[in-house]
Amino acid sequence: MAGDYEYIGSEIKRIRKSKGLSQKDLAMYAGISEESLRRIENNYNNPRFDNLDDILNALGIDFEITLMNEKGSSWETINNKINKIDRNFSNTNYRSLEEDIEELEDLDVHLPNRYKNILNQYILYYKAIYEKK
Repeated sequence: MAGDYEYIGSEIKRIRKSKGLSQKDLAMYAGISEESLRRIENNYNNPRFDNLDDILNALGIDFEITLMNEKGSSWETINNKINKIDRNFSNTNYRSLEEDIEELEDLDVHLPNRYKNILNQYILYYKAIYEKK
């Protein structure tokens, strides 16, 4: 997990602090030693997959959502399209909205059901805006 994943420890630390948790508390909730968490947060060690899952659960973060923003993931394609649509809204450019909605609907992605639901909510929202314009 080197290279691209060097930020994991720093992100865990940032999120832990934003939630007002001490290292001791997070380590206890995650079922790992405080020393292991300290080494992870200071980027000396990358967490094992099972430890990472336990840490994210203790922080209330769904592991799948952390993968959604990974380069090359199915969600990256969806997110890029959503950002484009949102930019067009901010510029009151509704010309391509129907096309953009169709592209979102046609994306053949393998997402967990809950994320397919998120995508469908975006589509319904955009359709409602399109119908009003």
